[in-house]
Amino acid sequence: MKGMIELSAADRALIEARLAAATPPLGRELTRELLLESQKLYADLHEAPPYAGIKVSEDVPYGPRPRQRLDIFEPADGAAKRPVLVYVHGGGFVRGDKKSPGLPYFHNIGVWAARRGFLGVNITYRLATTDPAPTAQDDVTAAVEWIRLHAGEHGGDAGHIVLMGHSAGAVLVADQIARMGADTRGVVGAALGSGNYDFAKLVNAVNVGNYYGPDYAAHSPLPGVRESKLPVMVSVGEIETHDFQEQALTLVNALFERDGRFPRFVRQSGQNHYTSCFRIGFGAGDPIERELEAFIRVDCAPNRA
Repeated sequence: MKGMIELSAADRALIEARLAAATPPLGRELTRELLLESQKLYADLHEAPPYAGIKVSEDVPYGPRPRQRLDIFEPADGAAKRPVLVYVHGGGFVRGDKKSPGLPYFHNIGVWAARRGFLGVNITYRLATTDPAPTAQDDVTAAVEWIRLHAGEHGGDAGHIVLMGHSAGAVLVADQIARMGADTRGVVGAALGSGNYDFAKLVNAVNVGNYYGPDYAAHSPLPGVRESKLPVMVSVGEIETHDFQEQALTLVNALFERDGRFPRFVRQSGQNHYTSCFRIGFGAGDPIERELEAFIRVDCAPNRA
């Protein structure tokens, strides 16, 4: 497997060729076949464990249930007061995990965070197949509190925690912002990728309905995000369904109304719903990596006016 930081011209050409061959039609639905195709694109281009210079602590419990676990990615140089990036995976509330066996996802995000000098934390949570709402939100809340209390033990800054979620994970992070209100307890920002925020606008609401129930529209996190003062970064893949594109636009508009300025936003060229996060970490300079790092360091600086 390749390293994360530098890619040769040949590697980049290989990636672009793979992407061009696998690019689905605009708005292709999220099928298992699309997921499997997407997993192959970057799988052999990410760094393989063990990760040199990174201490990884896997399956650390933040609660008593089997899925109340998190992985910690800590640069091994002993530095302290690092910004903390907390990643919440997607999966339509009924599947997904912080680590896929035999694949680099989503270690790729925790390792990327550590390579950039952050403390990376990946969490998993209970699923709607056995535990409907608000279980997953409760788990995210519990994990964030655990991280706030223990980040310092791993060189992290409990006052500089940035939440990052993709798809259903973005919904849960948006809901966490809404739950916290003014008492953010060390959370200083959120990066939301390809999520749903205004459920009443959804054409396909099966996933949110499976989790929130028939009154899902009443649980939209958008009002709470709008009322929060936390900085928010928005991203979406170019090759997404109508819902994900419209939801990104809805969130951007709400943040513009809230702040009077355009939020940090990344439209990931050529990427579908899955590759937009599978891609993170295989090479420096990618727009999502560049903007995410700037968001964590600059937009989310705890003392920023």
